[in-house]
Amino acid sequence: MKKAFRSVLEALQSNLVRVEVMEHYGDGERAQRNQIVLGSGDALDATLPGIAINWKGTPFQSNSEFVAQIDEATVTGWHDRLTDAAGLQEVTVGVEDLAPDTCLSFIFLYARLNGADAADFPVPWVDYANRWEQGDVKTTGKPLASWGCLLSALGHSYWQRVPVAGDAQGSLNRAQLKAGFLACVRFTLGLLLSDCQPQRIAYADAASLDEYHQARALVDYEQKVYLQALQHAELLQLLMPLRNSSRTALVDVFMVSDLALSGTIKSFIRNDSEHPWIGTGFPLMLLHRPSELGTGNDITISVDPSSRITLKTLHQEIEALENERWQRAGKTRPSDHPRHGYTCNEPWYLEPTQESLIGAPHWLVKGEQAGSMLDWNDVVSVLWRLYNPARDLQMKELRRLPAPENGVADARLSGVVQPPRKQLLAVKWVADGIEQSIVLSPTMKRYLMATALCCDAQQAEIGVTDLVSEMSFDFLAMPGGFALIHREGSFLMDDSSREELAVDNYVREFEQADTRCRVLAQVGQALHEQSALLRTLSSPNSPHARNPEDLKTLHALVAKRTLLMTTMLETTSRATDMHAAKFREMLEKRYGIASQLEQYYALLGELEARLKRDADAASHKVQIRLARIQDSARMSAEKTQAVVSGFAAFIVAMAIWHEVEKLHLLASLKPHEIWSVWLPVLTSALLGGIVLTVQRKKAKLPAHAEAQHEEEQEWEHVATETAMHSLSQPHERPPAREHGSTASSPVGH
Repeated sequence: MKKAFRSVLEALQSNLVRVEVMEHYGDGERAQRNQIVLGSGDALDATLPGIAINWKGTPFQSNSEFVAQIDEATVTGWHDRLTDAAGLQEVTVGVEDLAPDTCLSFIFLYARLNGADAADFPVPWVDYANRWEQGDVKTTGKPLASWGCLLSALGHSYWQRVPVAGDAQGSLNRAQLKAGFLACVRFTLGLLLSDCQPQRIAYADAASLDEYHQARALVDYEQKVYLQALQHAELLQLLMPLRNSSRTALVDVFMVSDLALSGTIKSFIRNDSEHPWIGTGFPLMLLHRPSELGTGNDITISVDPSSRITLKTLHQEIEALENERWQRAGKTRPSDHPRHGYTCNEPWYLEPTQESLIGAPHWLVKGEQAGSMLDWNDVVSVLWRLYNPARDLQMKELRRLPAPENGVADARLSGVVQPPRKQLLAVKWVADGIEQSIVLSPTMKRYLMATALCCDAQQAEIGVTDLVSEMSFDFLAMPGGFALIHREGSFLMDDSSREELAVDNYVREFEQADTRCRVLAQVGQALHEQSALLRTLSSPNSPHARNPEDLKTLHALVAKRTLLMTTMLETTSRATDMHAAKFREMLEKRYGIASQLEQYYALLGELEARLKRDADAASHKVQIRLARIQDSARMSAEKTQAVVSGFAAFIVAMAIWHEVEKLHLLASLKPHEIWSVWLPVLTSALLGGIVLTVQRKKAKLPAHAEAQHEEEQEWEHVATETAMHSLSQPHERPPAREHGSTASSPVGH
């Protein structure tokens, strides 16, 4: 760098703090005296009181190149529009962004106004500004070593809007805007004075700059923002036209809405080699930032210039739709001050050189009237209509299920609830006619899958919002074609190769899997309808005696276990072809048949076991009651017998005593002879008492037997609660038992 040019840059470092900065956009705003407007206005308008720097409409490719190569006469005219061009006293700079070209063009303008020779301007920096302004972020360096990425991240960190009543967009924080402009210019000046290469910023050369470390931290953060944006972005593959050619190219597309304004997002999108399907970044990107309405940045469509994709036709279609909307609304699109090269005041802007950028219109009246009546969905719809990869695909329908005339329901499914049938569409690719090919990109698969799931065969087209998620279906390559398998249906294509697709084999497997799925759905619905009744079984105080209607309902549920077993046997796959068997396996896996069957079998098995235990308990109670009645009758008979026997013995004793007394034997007997008379009497009385006692003991029931008859086993409530959890989530497989666990499942109880 020559000494004279270096001294001018050093002087700018000292005088920079005197500059005032404001937001400025729109060609309708004219630069005033002591104002330098960067990026808008008519740069060649000699009647302007101030200076407008705008390369659009000129042969140049950036503001930096425009300033570096403009003739001296124009520079002299600019010098006279500033009171103090050297000291920047009372100078206000109007900017529409803090982009690399904005900062570098300001530095070059100061140098030109202060006598720097245009030949001294560093050519690599001018070339870099051209490439960056045209959207080239591949040859401009890796994010952490690229001046464009580092400066963009730094500039956007200062771009803060303050809410204003009545203005949805708000206004920029003037102090932050100035601080950001000064930081970005100081950063660029420091790199220039260090003789850095803009596409290879070495850490050792820039480590002394505070702005450099700040920018590196911001770039690292914005990379994380990009990775997060990938989670909700729409990633497509579209057939885009090539510039100056009749051919098209299949390219990866990145579309996202509500993305925070980021200075480096474009660089990460274009240089990503991991997430795009083709693996060479996303050459086409559509960004929607609703908060930037009216700035031209709310909707932007751009392509990598090196891809040679043209957006001209897309721009024409968007403009045509815009005019139609104005006419339909009964309004006239403003055209009293048309933008250079256009017929209206605020058109959809198309970058003229490489046709690689489309920007939304600015405000017609700031904060009050937008320049466009189109929204994000309108733009996306136009893009999809023009370039979706299946737009020329011709297919002949071979089979569609359920058939329109099929109104007879399966005999098993004669209940009130009729689960919906799965959809199946089998087609054959028609290879004749216009030139076409089948490239099974993720977008093509999503389109074909959406076609199969569309119940209305007469639907005109599938839109972007109709595309199903790539994670929601499986792909299976087969001899003669391929299959796409979704939970709600399947798509079969005969690709017209040398081997014909055996459609009938796959249709048969599809119908059998569908029957299984529908029967499972019917059983699940029945269980859900009786969930309240089943929930009572989990209560520890659940009664064994139930009313007849409840028992009838529960036994009807148990009978469905037999229905499940019969259905599984009748719909067992009989495929002898490994591809048809694999198709059936993937169908059942996507439908979740195995997990549902396991849950329902376990639940119905527990229900059947509980009903059996209840029935056994009820039968046992009846037997206990009969035994008690028999024991009571036996005890009564024995008691009667004991009383009679004792009473008879007592009568005999009394009769003997009476006879003895009548004979007056006691008076004549000696004391030792009295026992010979009393002994028969006492013997008879004692014998009666013994007989009475023995018979009463025999009549008593054991206390432990009576307690045993009162005991009943209750159904383990833990197993029932587990089964009820299965009801609430019928499509989830229970957690796998850990290796070595000895805990038993509910089925084992």
